[in-house]
Formats: sequence, C-alpha cells, structure tokens
Amino acid sequence: MNTPAAGLTPEGGFDIERHFKPLRRQLEFLKEAAKHRYMLYGGARGGGKSRLLRWGLLYKLVKWALQGHRGVRVGLFCEDYPTLKDRQVTKIKAEFPRLLGTLKATKDEGLGFYLKDVFGGGAILLRNLDDISKYQSFEMAGCAVDELTKNRTVEVFDVLRGSLRWPGITDCFFWGATNPGSAGHLWVKALWIDKDYTGEYERLAPLAHQFHFVKSLPSDNHHLTDEYWEALNTLDENLRKAWVEGSWDHFVGMAFAEWNRDVHVAEYYPERGPDRHKYRWSAGGDWGHTAQGTLYLMATGPERSLIRHEYLFKETDPFSVGYMWGQVLMHYPRPDWTAIDTPPVADGGPTILEKLQAGMNSAVSKLPVPFINPPKGAGSRITKKQMLHDYLSYKRADDGKVYPWGLPKLQVHPSCKYLIRTLPALPLDPTNSEDVDKNSSDH
Repeated sequence: MNTPAAGLTPEGGFDIERHFKPLRRQLEFLKEAAKHRYMLYGGARGGGKSRLLRWGLLYKLVKWALQGHRGVRVGLFCEDYPTLKDRQVTKIKAEFPRLLGTLKATKDEGLGFYLKDVFGGGAILLRNLDDISKYQSFEMAGCAVDELTKNRTVEVFDVLRGSLRWPGITDCFFWGATNPGSAGHLWVKALWIDKDYTGEYERLAPLAHQFHFVKSLPSDNHHLTDEYWEALNTLDENLRKAWVEGSWDHFVGMAFAEWNRDVHVAEYYPERGPDRHKYRWSAGGDWGHTAQGTLYLMATGPERSLIRHEYLFKETDPFSVGYMWGQVLMHYPRPDWTAIDTPPVADGGPTILEKLQAGMNSAVSKLPVPFINPPKGAGSRITKKQMLHDYLSYKRADDGKVYPWGLPKLQVHPSCKYLIRTLPALPLDPTNSEDVDKNSSDH
C-alpha cells in the first residue's frame, strides 16, 4: 500500500494497511483526496463505500497526528440515526482495534470514536442529518457523508463545507459516498458527475477544480460472492444499470426510464441548410422567481422535434425575462408562440404574462412572438407525462442498434445542459406513479 498511512503511528504499533485492506479504487480515492477538497466515491453497489469513509477518516486523523496536530475532530454523517447505527456505528465497533481508542458517547461531544492520546487524541464524531441547522456553528477538519444522495438539497453540502475549519490544518475536506438515485440525485450528479456549474450552481463554478469523482463498481471488489453477483445481475434493468454499471442516468423510481443520452441528445442545426424550411418553431417553459425558471425553443420537423435552445432565469423580473428571451429569438427563425405557465396576480396590475410580453415587444419591434398561458385541466400533468413517454420512446433493431427510423420523436441539442441534467433525474411521485415528484426540479 503506497500511501503515507501504511504502518505509521507514533510508536509504530498500528498498521492501517493490515486492518483496512483497501481495494484499488479506495486507494485511488485517498490519492485523489490529497489533490481535491470535495470528493465523491461510488456510483454502484459493492465498492466498499461505507468502509472507505470510516477508515479514510481514521487514516486522516493518524496522518495529522504524525504532523503534530492533536485533538482533531472529523464528522461521519448519515441521513438519520438508525441508518448511522447500521452502516457505521456497528461496523466501527467490530472493525476498529481497541488499541486505537474507544467508541463511546461523551457529555460534551456525544457519540464518536475517540483515539487514545498516543495516536493523537482525535475523534470521529458520529452524526445524523435529520436537521442540518444543528451544524451551522459546527467546526471540524473534515467530514464524510454516507449515501449523499439521501439528502434532498444542496444545503447539506453548503452547511457542512461551511463548517470545515481547524487551527493549523489547511487540507480540510468534504467526502461523499453514494449510489445513483434517491432524493438528492440531481444536485450530486450536477456537481460531481456532470460538473455542470450553471443555473443555481453557477456560484460553485470557481471551485470546479476542487470536485473529483472516483467511480467504484462491484467488479472492483474481489470479496463479493457468486451469490451476490447473481442477485445484482437479476435486478430490474434500471436498478441493474445503476447498481452494477454505475449509470447516473438510471435509478429506481426514475420518471422517464426511456432516457438514453446516446439516443436523445443530438447535435444538428435545423435553422441551417437546405431543409430549414421544413421546420416549424415554437417555444415554451415554466415561470419561476424563487425557484428556477426555464424557457425552451423547439424546432419540429417532418419526423421529430429538437429542443434547440434553453434559457434559464431566477429572481428576475418578468419584463427583463421577456426582453432577454426576445434577444435570444432574434438568432433563430421566428416561433409561432411562447407558452409559459404563469401564476395570476391579485393586485389588479399587469399580469406576469403581460409584463413578459412588454419585455418581448421592447426587444423585438417587428412581429414580436406572443406569450400565451396554456390552459390546464384536471389530470393535465398526467397527460403531459404520458405524452413525454411517447415522444421519448425509440426502437432498437434486431442487432441492438438504433437506426434513423427508430429514433425518438423528441431529441435535445447538447447545448441544453439543464434539461439534459434534470429530465433523466426526475423521480416519480412517491404517492402517484403516474406523476412526477412535485418537489423535484420538474420545470
């Protein structure tokens, strides 16, 4: 094991290599963690995610102790206490040698694994994330979150990284380990898998070089039994792709399982070339002020449609949104209309729709595109979801390939990064499988 941790203790009495027995990917993670502040590990089952986090934290405490840093605190987090107990507490009790320290709860700091003074006197504090506000004034040199996607919002990441400070230590860190899927799939995928720091994540763009993902697959773990492999390979296809192949475009409960990036993302330019007269253009979107707002431009040809351009906005007044959208549309053939779902106003003044139109009229003096508010009826969400299923469906030939005649009716230009990121990540409504989760980014 070519890491600084191998065999190192103040008295040479503890060999991390012998007890940890790290896998190749786990070693890769520890190597990359020396270069990047925000690390993610996993992507599939069986890669030793939880084990890496607890032993990795122990490795860091021992390393810091050898550098003269004593009494350092790090945090190991799960989404709730029962999960923390099952995934980490019982494992630490079974795996960590007693010569190192003690698993106990203290009056001042609570449950944790406390190293003996001879090993630096540091501690791995064991915590749950049922209320993230508890950690707004917390201080720690590092933290690790098991099954990071179990946390719905990026707030968990923001609060915990805001707690990363310790006197004399400059390499404080945030580690996550997870499978694809669950409530936080979207934001975790954006930051570590897609590295898409646009829209609501634009504020993190200056830190992009600090994010790094190490993909771990069951095939990396030679300890897995034949019975475990048999169970994995007989799973539902979406679950198998997520847990065996580590696919972030597939997970249990995804609303649009048809999604296939190779098929649905297509780079062509219907506004150019001799066939451009065959396309009809339209636009639509979803209003948002506090939440993300979106507008999309679509070209519909004889065989299929292409989402050609996206415009994202947030905390922007309607007039400015309409004006900027008008500026966008001047670079494309004129669409027939822009359909956008806007809420009513109660003060008797201009509606959001009227303000959008005023902005558009200011940007496009000749033949501005009309904004319309599409009618909605009972069950319209379910109807729209079914239509999207139909438009995303495609056919493979007997040889497994998708030929032009089997392509879906709807494709997305690669420049529409937000749509490409959010559409496959949409989860089903937990109480109604015919609808998408209204708490997700369904714009």
